[in-house]
Amino acid sequence: MKDFKKTLNMVNWCDNLAELCPELNEFIDATSKNDAMRVYRILNNQVTVDGIVYTWGNYALSVATLCGAKELIHALIDAHVSPTTIDLCVAVDRNDVDIVELLYNAGAKVSNPYCNALENASKNNNIELVRFFVTRKLESPLDAYAAFGDAVRKNRYEMVKLIMDNVEIWPNVMELALTDAIRNNCTETFRILIAKGAELSGKAIKYAYEVNAKSESKPTEIVIIIENVIGKNF
Repeated sequence: MKDFKKTLNMVNWCDNLAELCPELNEFIDATSKNDAMRVYRILNNQVTVDGIVYTWGNYALSVATLCGAKELIHALIDAHVSPTTIDLCVAVDRNDVDIVELLYNAGAKVSNPYCNALENASKNNNIELVRFFVTRKLESPLDAYAAFGDAVRKNRYEMVKLIMDNVEIWPNVMELALTDAIRNNCTETFRILIAKGAELSGKAIKYAYEVNAKSESKPTEIVIIIENVIGKNF
């Protein structure tokens, strides 16, 4: 173990970190003395918060992530505390690239049934974090689909292209993306989807013309793109 006595300067991270994490000073003292048995005991003590029981190590890691306490996160990971997807999502919402990388490299999964770190990055319009996730090996392309859909609906076409360049997008997901782009008049995103091989189904074309009929500006740019791709006579 490393000497983590410098982590006592925790006021720089979060004013109430010590209050949120009882036994923090004891943990720091144990790590600085390389007292493995004492560290193990502290990490596995139970903490009850809002009726939910945690091990102290996991709870401390969650609080440290929330406060951006990078030194403490390092200490806990070095003591073999495993970060969770929720920890990763919290770091993403803080737009803290360094801590996201630290948690991810320590084994935090990108998504679970309760949160998706990549989706959060997309919603926060943080293309740097989106790039971080999609350029690494995702367990499944499904991890990226919520982020992809969010980027399409908000016409964040650079992010859409980034995801498509790095993740396999299934045809049914691509079809939904086309529909979303038409509905939200996301012209640049629609253009990228077509350029990347999205298939213009009869359903998508019909929907585009329905939207065009209700538009004050006719034809819409999306209809012009469609007609340029497949011709006016179809």
